[in-house]
Parts: sequence; C-alpha cells; structure tokens
Amino acid sequence: MKGNIQNNLDYLLSYQAMFPEMKEMFLSTCRNGTVNTTFLQNKCPNLIFMSITNCSLEAHVELSFSKSNTTSKIDLDLISNAAYYYLTIYHATIPDYGDTRGVELQSCYFQGSEHIRISGHIHYVKVTGNHLPKITSYMLSAANKIQIIILSQNNIIEIENGTFSGQFNVEHLDMSKNRLQLLTNNMFNDMRKLKFLSLAYNNLETLPKHIFSTLNQLETLDLEGNRITNIRESHLPMYSYTLSYINLNYNPFIELPVVIFYIRGLKKVDLKYTNITFSRFLQILESIDDYSLVPSITAGTEYSFGVNLQSTPQITSEYVLKIVDLTGSKVSGFDWVEELARDNDTTRFRKTKNLIIVLSYFRFVLTDNPISCFSNDIVILLSVIKVYHDNGAGSVNRNFLNEWVCEYPIEFRGRLIFDIKLEESYFKKPYSKCPAQCECFLRYNQSVTIVDCRNANLSSIPSIVPPGVIDIWLQNNSISIIDFRQYFKDVRQLLISNNSLTEIKDSVFSEMKILEYLRVDHNLLSYLPQNTDNLDLDMIYVDHNPLLCDCNSLWFKHWMLENILTLRRLKDITCRSSNGIERFLKVADKRFICTKNDVESFISEIIGAVLGMAAMCLLTLTIIFRQTIKVLLYVKFGFHPFDRKTCKDYETIDITFIYSKKFEHFILENSKILQECNICYSNIDFIPGYSWEANIRNAVYHSKCVFILLTKDLDVNIINSTYAASEHKLKSRLDFLIGFTMGDTKVDGIAIIEDFKRYHKLHQKLKSDSLLFWENLRYRLSSYKTPNHRNNNIELRSNIKESIFGTSNVSDTESSFDVFVSYSDEDQDYSENKLVKKLRDMEKYKIISADQIHPGTSVWCGIETCVDKARHTIFVVSNHSNVKLELHKESNDEPTQQQPLSVKRLVKQRQSITNEELESEQSLLVTSKHYIV
Repeated sequence: MKGNIQNNLDYLLSYQAMFPEMKEMFLSTCRNGTVNTTFLQNKCPNLIFMSITNCSLEAHVELSFSKSNTTSKIDLDLISNAAYYYLTIYHATIPDYGDTRGVELQSCYFQGSEHIRISGHIHYVKVTGNHLPKITSYMLSAANKIQIIILSQNNIIEIENGTFSGQFNVEHLDMSKNRLQLLTNNMFNDMRKLKFLSLAYNNLETLPKHIFSTLNQLETLDLEGNRITNIRESHLPMYSYTLSYINLNYNPFIELPVVIFYIRGLKKVDLKYTNITFSRFLQILESIDDYSLVPSITAGTEYSFGVNLQSTPQITSEYVLKIVDLTGSKVSGFDWVEELARDNDTTRFRKTKNLIIVLSYFRFVLTDNPISCFSNDIVILLSVIKVYHDNGAGSVNRNFLNEWVCEYPIEFRGRLIFDIKLEESYFKKPYSKCPAQCECFLRYNQSVTIVDCRNANLSSIPSIVPPGVIDIWLQNNSISIIDFRQYFKDVRQLLISNNSLTEIKDSVFSEMKILEYLRVDHNLLSYLPQNTDNLDLDMIYVDHNPLLCDCNSLWFKHWMLENILTLRRLKDITCRSSNGIERFLKVADKRFICTKNDVESFISEIIGAVLGMAAMCLLTLTIIFRQTIKVLLYVKFGFHPFDRKTCKDYETIDITFIYSKKFEHFILENSKILQECNICYSNIDFIPGYSWEANIRNAVYHSKCVFILLTKDLDVNIINSTYAASEHKLKSRLDFLIGFTMGDTKVDGIAIIEDFKRYHKLHQKLKSDSLLFWENLRYRLSSYKTPNHRNNNIELRSNIKESIFGTSNVSDTESSFDVFVSYSDEDQDYSENKLVKKLRDMEKYKIISADQIHPGTSVWCGIETCVDKARHTIFVVSNHSNVKLELHKESNDEPTQQQPLSVKRLVKQRQSITNEELESEQSLLVTSKHYIV
C-alpha cells in the first residue's frame, strides 16, 4: 500500500461496519503512518491470526483474542490456517476443539515497547526482529493457552520476573539472539509442558540454581554461543527421561561437565568449539557418583555393583551410545601417567574402571582436535583398554575410538590412535647433550633415543648426541656431505632425505654395525659408498638421486638384486646413462662402463647451468636498473658514453626550472649540484614587464631541458603554457620536458590539460625525493656533446636575460615612447584625466596609454607590444586614493599567482613615493624600466 497505511486501512474497511468473516490478516512493509491494531480488531472481531511485518505500530499495542471456545471439533479443512501450520512444524500439541490462533510482529517499530499487550486465547506468539530491551509481565499476563512463544532477535537485555507466570501450556520457547545476561530463579517454573527451550547466542555467564530443574518434559535445551563455563546437576532436570539433546557449542568450557553422564534420557550433547581438554579427565571420572551414573546407562544393560573387573557393564546389542561431540575443541592428549603413578591402588582402580564405563556408554567425537600421540599421551588409554579386553571385561566400542586421529607428532599425523604400536611411539625427554637446534625423545619402553633435527637448517651432521642407541632424523636440511662421527657406531636409524647430499664418505658406513634403517632419497648423490653392501639393513631409500650408470656403480645393481626386499620405491631408483635417464635395474651390465670425463662433464653441465642462470639474472637486473647504473657510473667515475645528444646554437640555457614561490628555497639549495650549468630560475630570472607566457616561451626556446615542479599551488596556466611551448621540441626529444612532484602530490589532482597528463604518465615522471634525483638530473645535462658551459657562474647569472630575450635590457634607441601607462577600467578616469594629463603637461616625455591600443588587438598582446616599445612602464593597480609610485624596495607583501609577472616582481622589490611627490621625483622615471602606481 502506498501513502499512509492507516488511511488506506480506513478506506478499505469503510464499506461496512464490521467484517465478522475475516479470519486472517497479513500486513507487510508499511511505508507511511502507524497501524492501529485496536481499529483492526474492532473491524474484524473474529480474527484468529494477525501478521504485521516491517510496520510502525501505535504507542499502545492491544492484541485481544476471544476467550470463548467453539464447541465443534477442529475442522481438518482449516489446515491452511497459519497458526495451525506453525503448531504443526514446531511439533506442538494440536487442540481438539476450537480455532488455532496466533499473532506475528516482525521487524516493527514500537513507539512505546512497554505498552504491548496480548490477551485472550492464543496459541502462537511470535515477536522477532524488533527493538525491545525489556520484556514486561504486562505483555502476556492476560493471555492463556499459548503453546509457542518466539522472542528472538529483539535485543532483549532483561525479562521481568513473572513474565511467564501462568503459561502452563507453552511447549516451545525461543529467546535466542538477544543480549540476556541474567535469568531469574523462577522464570520457567510454570512451563511444565515445555519441550524446546533456546537461549542461544545471548550473554549468559552463569545460570541460577534450579533454573531448568522443573522442566521434566524438556526435550531440547539450546545454550549455544553464550559465555557459560560450568553447568551443574542443580541446573537440569536430572530425573527426566525426555531431555535428549543439549547444545553447549561455542561456550568457553575448560572441563567436561560431569552432569552430562547423569541425564537419563540424553542422546547427544554438543560441546563443539569449546576450550575443553582432557588434562583432568581422570579426576572428573573419579568424582562420578555411581548412584547418579547407573540410572543414566541402565537401559539396555545388565549392571551389578562390585569391586572387581568383572563388575563392569555388559552392553546389549540394542544399546545406542550417548554422543558427546567435542569437535574443534582443545583435546590434545591423554597424559595420565604421572597422575596414576601418584595414586594408590584403590584410586587407580576406580579411575580406570570409570574410564572403561564412560568409554563403553558414551561416544566421544574428537574431530579437529590437536590430539598428540606421543607415548605419554596414549599409553594409559591403550593399556587400560587392552587389559580390560584381555580379561574379557568391559565393552568399549572400538568403532568410535577408531575415529580418533593423531595430529602430532608429524609422522603419526592422520593415523588412528589404535593403529599406533606402543613400541613405535616415543615421548620428549630433556638431555644435556641434545644438539641445540634439535629435540630429543625416548622411545617407549626402550633405551633408544631419537634425535630429531628435521627442518633445523643444518649444513652438517651434529657432532654430539646423547649416549646410547640413537635414531637420528635429519630430513629437510642443507647437508651436502656426511662425514664420520664417533657416535655412528650407536646409530640404529639414519634418515637424511631432502638435503643436498653429494657425497657419503667411505668411513661413514664402516662402523655402523647396528644400522637398520637408512634414507638418503631426494638428494644429489652420484654414487653410494661400496661398503654399503656390508650393512645389515631392514629398509633403505635411495630414490630420486642423479646416480650414474658406470663402472663404479655396477656393484650397486648387483646388491640391489640381492636385497630387493629391503629397497623401497624400487621403480623410482634411476641412473644417468648414454641413453639418458633409465631405471637402474633395466640397464644392462655391459653398459656400466666408465669414460674419462663422465664426472667432469656432469660437473661442467651443472656449473654451466648455474652460470647461465646467474648471467640471466644479472642481465635482467641490468635492464631493470639501467638508468640508475648509468647515473652511478657518471657520478662515481665520470664515465658517460651513453645517451649522448646534440643541441642547437641558440640553446644557450642548460636548464630552466619552473616552480612556485613556496618551493624557491628547495630548488635553489638542491640545484647547487649543477653549479657548472647555465640555469634559469623562473621566479628569479624571468624579466618583469613581460607576461608569464612570453617569458616561458622564450626560456623554453633557448633551453636544452625544462624541469617543472608540479605542485598544487603552481598556477595551472603556467603549467599549460610550459607544455604548449615545449610541444615542438618534444617531437624530437621526449625527455625535454620533465615534470616532477613533491611528496604525495598526484598529477591527477591538478586541473591541467589532458595532453600533459598523458605525457607525464607515459614518459619522464620523477619525485623530488627519489633516490639519486639530482644526480640523475646532472647526468641528463651532461649528455650533450657540445655543452654551452662557462667557467664563471656569476657571469652565467648575469647573462640569463640575454639568453632568453637576446638582450639584457631594452636600449633607449629602440624605444618609441618614454612612458607607457597601463590601468584597469575602474581606474580609467583617474589615469587619463589626472596621471596621464599631468605627465603630458610636463612636455618632457612622449606618453602612450592603454586607451591607445589598437582596437581588435588582444589585451595582453597590446600591453606586451607597448611594454616593448616604451622605455618606462607605469601600472596602475590601485584606486586613486593614497596612490603610490613604487620602485625597487624589499617588502613582506607577496603577489598573488594570478598577477602578471611584472606586477609580482615589482611588488616583491619596491620603493614608494607619494603621488604629490611625483613632480619633484621626476628624475626617477629615467632610472628604471618599470613602475607600479
């Protein structure tokens, strides 16, 4: 509906006074106005379902439903009734008589949330997605028969005590995704029929005592996503046979709550992504109360109390394990060795017996847990289960235990715990002689030490290891040669895969009498020592090495054939022969021959490949940094054979800097490195009296190179004029005009012509703080074969004007007039009738004024022509009151960027005399070229 929602409802329902046959009403997305619920129910007195979504409601919301019940049995033809539908999907009890009634208020705006009242017989109440920080008892106090209450996503912080008093029929209550922090003690006492309760994703930290203990028909309790750290027997209905599912996911539990073992009807408890470990698991088991545990596991069992092993429960085939899902938690191991060692026999027996009972009736899901399978972590678990099975006692279900997968150590990763043999497991033990970059372990029930130096970035074999029999693991290092070590006589395993081995000394294997397991695969070995055939090995890996098929390795082929069961990955053992790379055992004996240069050729190939790669890298770097290299050669050694250029005879200026006044100090200081060059500075050397355009045009014409500092305070017209004047030279010299920037200045942020932006983007673009910036500039200027340099820099400075305009000043003989007077339209009356008239009355000077410029000529061209023809120029830049004639004197006043260059230059250096002193100071008119009045 468009327009005001209530006005539209008034119009729609104005046809007749009442609509008694209207049963259901749905209002959604009301754009304007508020909905009057009382008006709607007055018009439609027999409504049984009302749904309002995304609307604004009046300050007082009164939703009243009839308290009378029809005497007829419920008609199955009304199955489309919305309330009936919701009762069905939430598995609520369907009433035998009367209508099923309901109300929905979703994502509405309440002008007064404390004034919502729902009354009468109603079965379904859903108020979600609203802003209701507090739920008062007033809201539902007059309602009865409610079976489903949904109050989710309302930002509820507080629920007033007594809100649910008298709600004896509620079966489904959802208060999830609010901001509840506290619950009151008796909040749910009247809800004896409650089957589903969700308080998920609130801010609950603690639960009041007996908060759920009266809910004996509760089937599902959802507390996911809160801050609960403990839940006790007093919180739950311990004797309930209906509570089958508890959701405690994403709560910061540290220990497994013992109460989960006592709930009689429990089928599953979710404790996913908690902080639970099993470090105190046996202590928790010791605290289990037998009289609470037995009733929860008696269904499908035959159990009798006793003190011997045979008193453990025997599970019937029909029994279904209770699931404790700890997916994604912090269970890292079952390290109970020291704990049990401290216990007396009675305590030890009780703990291990309870462990068997729990593992017999509860299925622990430990997916995505960092389970450690070091021997100290698993030995008790494996031993206890083995003992009980060997004695024929207990019924531990090995199926789910076989789902427990090791994460550590790395060689056991992915293996099932019960597939690991205790004799192959080990645990960490500190040793004084353990190499600094390695870790040392002791194998379970053996006197064998593991020296784990994997991924330790070693370049040689450790010199010292702990005493006794050694398994040394050296995979994934950078070891190139195996030299003999004194402890090799005690080495049982030598694993050195994925290194850079090129040689094994003959002496290495000479003393290794107990070596059983050898891995030298994935290295660079050409040969194995011939005394390898003296080893009594159980397993050996030599694949993925560049072995040679020559006279020195024929013995190895024969040894392989004799020990074929000892070798692993036989198909991957290859060698290099005259026919290329072949499987070792496929090469005929007669082809194992030696040529003099076999080894030398192989080494030379490797060296050639390495040198080729190094040359390619060097060439690539030279191309990338070629400009920097050329600049450094010139700066450090004066070497400059590259980028040589020629210049025109009239290009007498080496470089012109164009910049704003703000950066003049920066340019002057840094350009001292170019002291041997003839430099033109725009704010110093451009001639007053000429426009910026004229100065730029002439400076560009006489320059070999132009650098323009692109800053936001530089007049855009100056930038554009510089580019326009440079276009002719850019056709033959792309690096003639170089724009450079300061700091984070971006050219895109300056309103200059697009042609210059494109040129700057594609060609020379520099930052003033770039590395070697000024050295780069010096290199560019020295690129001309016939540089026009002079020895005396003072002489250079005095000849800049001559370089730009061909003369240092305008001679008197070239001048057509003595004085040119320029003024604005506002000052025309004063200038013509007073100033010019006074000068002409002197009859001493030939005067020309701005009104004598030829019609049709542009203002700037006309002024420029007059300035060129006059010996002296007077610019009138103020009104005639307090007029000043100003000449060369230092001043703190700064000209604006938009003023003509002549005005700026004279304002910068000026001397003042008053208008009244003009006649007495006439001699000043012949001492300087330009004036400002």
